[in-house]
Amino acid sequence: LHLILAMSPAGSQLRTRCRNFPGMVAGCTIDWFFSWPDEALYAVSESVLSQVQLPEQNKVGINQTMSFVHLSVTMKYSPEFEAKFKRRNFATPKNFLDFLANYIKFLDQNRKNLDMMSSRLGGGLDKLVQAAEQVTEMSKELEEKKVIVDENAEKVSELITTINEKTVVATQRKEEANAA
Repeated sequence: LHLILAMSPAGSQLRTRCRNFPGMVAGCTIDWFFSWPDEALYAVSESVLSQVQLPEQNKVGINQTMSFVHLSVTMKYSPEFEAKFKRRNFATPKNFLDFLANYIKFLDQNRKNLDMMSSRLGGGLDKLVQAAEQVTEMSKELEEKKVIVDENAEKVSELITTINEKTVVATQRKEEANAA
């Protein structure tokens, strides 16, 4: 019978299980796997992110950044965290795979959000173009109607002048008629 158990050495679970079940480790071989080197992280990142549409000029930089971030957590920030808070922190290869999966998920979400905002902006720009065309059309109509209004204003002005003249004449005749 061959049995394979995979357990993380992080925390006290492995220690507790070994103490409670000594037969589990008595006749076993324990393989300790250490953190992945930079080249392995880069290769995994390259493999996982090959499914994602990324600009060619950015692929190498993104893969290097992914491995750099994971290594900086394991090599730099985890020891600082342990020294400061007296607690150990582990960044395992599973954390790296989760990091890549979250990157892909957030990249997809942001792309969808940008596409939605772009389509909304495009719709708004279409409305602005329509409004500009309508304003141009209305301006032409306004010019035509302004000519008609100006002609009517001149006619009304002449009519008012004529009415005023006739009113003066009528008033004079009325006064003459009242005087006689």
